[in-house]
Parts: sequence; C-alpha cells; structure tokens
Amino acid sequence: MIKVIKFNKSKFNFKKIVDNYFHKKFKVTSKNLHKIENKKYSNFNNLSHIKKSIYSLKQNHFDVKKDQDLGLIKEFYKIDNFFKLGDNSKRQTFNKLYLKLIKHLEKNFFKEKIYFQKKPTLRLHLPNAISIGAYHKDSDYGHPKESINFWLPFINTKKTNTLWLETKTKNKFKPIILNWGDLLMFDSSIKHGVEVNREKSTRASMDFRIILKRNYKKSKKSSPKNKIKFILGEYYDETNY
Repeated sequence: MIKVIKFNKSKFNFKKIVDNYFHKKFKVTSKNLHKIENKKYSNFNNLSHIKKSIYSLKQNHFDVKKDQDLGLIKEFYKIDNFFKLGDNSKRQTFNKLYLKLIKHLEKNFFKEKIYFQKKPTLRLHLPNAISIGAYHKDSDYGHPKESINFWLPFINTKKTNTLWLETKTKNKFKPIILNWGDLLMFDSSIKHGVEVNREKSTRASMDFRIILKRNYKKSKKSSPKNKIKFILGEYYDETNY
C-alpha cells in the first residue's frame, strides 16, 4: 500500500516553523543549510564520487545507528525541547503542530483510534550525501509489521533528494516525487531508501509511524540506536489528551 495524502499547508505549516528556526540560528533556511561554512556541522559523508545508484550497491554507506549523528541533525532536534526531554517537557510549537496533525489523521483519515510515534524522526538530505542507511524495510529494524510509515518533506522534492520505494518488481525502485503539502504513506513491509542528493539544495523532512489500535501487539523489540521499546508508553503514544 502506497498513498499520497494532501494536507492543508496553512493549517499545518511545519515549513514556516522549520525555516524560521534555521534562519534565526544560522541566517539561512533549511533549504540552504549546506552553505554554512562551519567545520562543526560538516561531518557528513560526501558521496559525490558515487555514480551508480545506492540501491544497486552492496556497501552500506551509512550505518543506521549513526544516521542521526550529523551535527546539523542534532541542531535540528533542538527545534523543540520535547525531543530531548520527552514527557518531562511540554510540547513546544513544532511538536504541538505534530500532535495536531496526528489528531487530524486519526479523526479525518483513519476514523478510528490509533497509536502514533511519540516523537517524529527529523532528517536532512544534504547535496552529495544520503540521509538514511541502506535500502531497507522498517521491519528489518524491529518495527512491528502492523505499523504504517508516514514521510513528510518540507520542500518540493526532486528525483535525487526524495524517497525511493520498491516497485512490484523486487529490487527495482522508483522515486516518489512529492511537493510541500504532500504526505506519503506506505506499509512497513515496503523496501525504501535514498540516493545521493544531486540537487543544489538540502531536503528537510520528518517521518513517523502509526499503528491502528485494533492491530497493536506488545513487542519485545526496540529501536536500533536508542533502544526504545516499540510499545505504548515508550515509542508509541495515544491521543487521549
């Protein structure tokens, strides 16, 4: 199952929040983050020398346990204290809007109770780099097979800075071109990944996962890096507040 959902950009204006945050912090928008001349934030793996598609290569160029270690990513997570402090902190503007989107999806799209990823995952896809590890299915990393993936870019994407999903033919992939205002939904069983960004701008995005309450099963597995258990109260939350 692959579906693109349109949402109200004015009502859910993550892009404005993100761009204002980076403009205040670095005097640039998220689209131009790669222009920052600061060694502190330049620890990304430049893959401009790779000419073949990433999905055709056997080498994993980005360890899944390290794909959130980029200096700029760590700055991105400072957009809201809730990312660092979790339940010990009130949601600020970004995560309040995230919760609002979750409630909107529950009421207007699913029309039934859901459990959702408590804190969304933030990503930056810089030019000449990739933003996640090898092509994979989320279930490869312990995510419940019942979970549904959502991917929301904060820019209009192009061929090499968007997400690539496996087609009906095994190990054949195609780019899913989205515009700002599009939300991609797909099963956790679908293999996906990214290519080297050949565009001239950085792609900022967030992704999160949802499970229908009726499909939820308590899991003993946990996330690869932070070892957060894929259960209600840790990785997942509900909208009863």
